[in-house]
Parts: sequence; C-alpha cells; structure tokens
Amino acid sequence: MDDKPKKFIRATAVIFGHNQSNCIRESIYAVLRQEFEGLEVILSDNGSVDDTFKIMTDIADSYDGPHIIKLNQNTNNLGFIGHVNQIFSLASGEFIFYNPGDDISYPGRFAKIWAEYKRTNALLVHSDVIKISDSGNEIGAWSQQ
Repeated sequence: MDDKPKKFIRATAVIFGHNQSNCIRESIYAVLRQEFEGLEVILSDNGSVDDTFKIMTDIADSYDGPHIIKLNQNTNNLGFIGHVNQIFSLASGEFIFYNPGDDISYPGRFAKIWAEYKRTNALLVHSDVIKISDSGNEIGAWSQQ
C-alpha cells in the first residue's frame, strides 16, 4: 500500500514528441526546470521510430524533482489532433501547457501563462515564439505570414 500523500495537480504540461531524439532532451529539461507548484508533466511519444521514447523514459526514471511525471507511448502515430485529443484524456490538471518536443521553454514561462489565465479566465493563453537555429542561436520572432 502506498502511504505517500497524493500531490495536488493544478496544471499539466505536455511534451509532444515524434522522432525528435536530437532535441527532446533539452525540451524536457526546460519544462522540468519550471518553478510551478502542482505541475504534472506528461512525456508523450507519438509513434517515433528513433530514440525519442527511450530518452523520455530515461529522464523520467532518473527525475527526483517536485513535478509528477507520466509517460505515454503511442505505438502508432495518431496524427496531431489524435495526439492532442488523447492528452486531454490523460491530463489531470485544470490547464494544459502545450510544449512540442522541439520547443525550449524559458524559465518562468509557465508561471506567466498561468497568471494570465487566472487573471482573464481565458480559454486559450499562449506565449511568443522565438525561432532558433539548430546550433541554438536566436534567429528572430516566429510569425505566420
């Protein structure tokens, strides 16, 4: 019997991975470094054929921090919407932080988004995106034109 008290979960962060073994590690660590009380982190692989899920598993197995980690592996690629819908069924928090496997969250990102969500009660809150090169250099703000 598990005598550990259940941790309160107020938000869920999801790292969506698919064949991203070259960048998923840094993305996961950026999420795990977020100072955010009551954070559940779902590491979700969508049918990768590379080492993405192994990296997720290794990090989850060695993690000893304040966040709760869940692992999810889809044997088949569900597509973007299928994967997102699946996460809604797995998430325990009242709010979901979306984090693709090639995104690096700056420190404080989750706290700022959460504060705006609580201030406005908005259905969707997002942060700016800054593109970086494969070597990690900033190359400008992302915009859709």
